[in-house]
Amino acid sequence: MPESIFATVVKRATYSSMGALIGRVIMAVTGIILARAVGPAMFGVYAAIWALMELSSAFTEIGVITGLKREGARSPEMMSGLLGNAIGVKFVIGALFYAAALACLPLVTKSPLAPALFVPLVLASFSTLCSEPFLAVLQIRGEQRIASAWTVSRGLAFLVGTGIAAYLGCSVVVLAWLQGLTYAVAGVLITCVAVRRVSVKLNLSYLRKQMKGAFVFGVSEILYSAYLRIPLLCLSHFGTEEDVGYFAVALRFVTICVLAGAAANNEAFLPALFGLHKSNRGEFRRVCALMQRLLLAGGIAASAALFACSEFLVIVLQGEEYRDAVRVLRTLCWSVALSYGSIAADAALTAGDRMRAKIVIQTCVTGGLLLLALVLTGKLGVMGSTYVTLWGCCATLALMVPYAYVRNMFPFAGLAGLVLPSVLTVAAAVVTVEVVSDQFLLGPLCFFGAAGLCWYPFLRKGITRGFAS
Repeated sequence: MPESIFATVVKRATYSSMGALIGRVIMAVTGIILARAVGPAMFGVYAAIWALMELSSAFTEIGVITGLKREGARSPEMMSGLLGNAIGVKFVIGALFYAAALACLPLVTKSPLAPALFVPLVLASFSTLCSEPFLAVLQIRGEQRIASAWTVSRGLAFLVGTGIAAYLGCSVVVLAWLQGLTYAVAGVLITCVAVRRVSVKLNLSYLRKQMKGAFVFGVSEILYSAYLRIPLLCLSHFGTEEDVGYFAVALRFVTICVLAGAAANNEAFLPALFGLHKSNRGEFRRVCALMQRLLLAGGIAASAALFACSEFLVIVLQGEEYRDAVRVLRTLCWSVALSYGSIAADAALTAGDRMRAKIVIQTCVTGGLLLLALVLTGKLGVMGSTYVTLWGCCATLALMVPYAYVRNMFPFAGLAGLVLPSVLTVAAAVVTVEVVSDQFLLGPLCFFGAAGLCWYPFLRKGITRGFAS
């Protein structure tokens, strides 16, 4: 019996989401190994320059990839021209922003190693940037399995190489070149695979149609990327290299926790919401309420777990030299709950054709974040960047959720059942830190046992009655 269209779409989304999630988790683990191998100061320089590379790459997101996916799926005969346009635009704009990054490098870090790290990290970032159009083509053609395998394989190659180089005691410059060459080889391989399926032609007559309606999504991605990296870049300018290393390590653990919610939103909830907004507004609001309950519960549990296990994660995984990162992680961990709290509203605005309002909110938050970072980071150092990050998450939550509610897109339903288990979980995390924080293994075990008891009634009710009820 032929496979249904719905089943095919679900399978493809599963391959994409799992590949992206596994690839990002591998990269986060690689970062942990790299940080332990080179120490806080060198890792701080590496993290600052890599953040600058990611920000430069983000400025190429002006809608050409979204337009390639949308128009390529609608009109396969246009694929070659759309692909050529995406490559050309990203190449030109990327080159301009990488040149600007080189000019701004002295403002980010004054380390004498910065120029030596800049070249290989540009190679890694630029290779990733040029690979994105080819990955999009494979996804349009329904070859998510190849795209996912490429993402995971590239991450594994870098992870294994980093592990060997760390064991051999290689410097951070060698590790950066390992990343650059690994990404470059992977970029060549995905290019060879894609061009055997679709030819590359530059057709500027398609460009306007390609970017129409997709530009706002690109602007939103740019703002989000800037919002994520401003605290670290400001800390690199005002603080010490060691402080940047501590902050970057704490941020890695937070990022790993946020990945699960982001993947669920992008690959599961958001595609469903796009269809429901047009066909069934009542069901659209019900799915948004379900998202809010599940993600908020998961975010609070993850934040409390990071708080309770912060010393275990930092000292055992990163080493005693990163002990100052424990204090940063115990504060920064609450950004997971705040981030999860705004995901459902963000998805509602995206699927509900409210992108302009979303961009206004993102612009206000990013502007405020930059001003606060310039003031607080200079005065408070690493904790200043930590407080600024929390403020950004709070501001996003405080602006996005009420706006979505006022527009009748986002109901507050079923949240009362989260109050008691959330309070008890946070209390268990605090007690764990105060009573058994010096017991690296006993503390986490005690917390997870207590948290499991706190959330058991919520989970049992959700399983028996259905979380959406």
